[in-house]
Amino acid sequence: MLKHLKLRVTAGIYQKMPMRIQKDVVRSLESICFTSTDDKLRAAAAFSIAVAHVNGVGVRFDIKMAQDFLIRAARWGHEQAQSMLINIFDHQGPPDATISLSVWVDWLKRSAELGSGTALRKLEAASASSWSPAKEASRMRHLESEGFDILQSQQAVNDVQCAGRMSTSQSLVLAIINERDNLVDELIQDNPQMLNEPVSKAGESPLLISCRLARVDIVKLLVNKQADASIGDTSGI
Repeated sequence: MLKHLKLRVTAGIYQKMPMRIQKDVVRSLESICFTSTDDKLRAAAAFSIAVAHVNGVGVRFDIKMAQDFLIRAARWGHEQAQSMLINIFDHQGPPDATISLSVWVDWLKRSAELGSGTALRKLEAASASSWSPAKEASRMRHLESEGFDILQSQQAVNDVQCAGRMSTSQSLVLAIINERDNLVDELIQDNPQMLNEPVSKAGESPLLISCRLARVDIVKLLVNKQADASIGDTSGI
């Protein structure tokens, strides 16, 4: 979990400073956080303090303090802080009493629509009425990122390879995005060499795509077919 909060750019800048300067910077950030009335400014300060606590820069390592400052930053509108609270910490509901359920649902919707499988899963529990449109928005975003259009998506639901209009790897990616376990199974069965090969535009394997999109049933299917599970260790999963 902590590796996600070790933001290299921010932490790296702090770590190059002498310890006395590190402490002064953190104190200045705390002053902004507690005295400013500008939400954007104090949100950025709170987020930087959270990073400092995780990396032990100018302050002692303290994950609880990091979480507290992330909550402050998120409450003041810092979208990266909101995303971290959703995707890193095990909050099934609002992470703090100061965060209302409606605000939590708004964060989840935004994160889910941007492609977070974790946010989508938590949204289903928090607001069933918001889950379906967010799921569809997330699906369309993933399709667009892979270069698919709506027509191709609809065709592929009924035709494994769209009558030759798509490559096998494109069909496999599309089947994963659309959660078509049976099509994934058929494509891997016919093309076993693709199990651990890059198939997405970003060079991801079928297992890595499935993990990123939280396609749990497809992950299980691929692992059962001897997909290389160690890929998560080398890809940050």
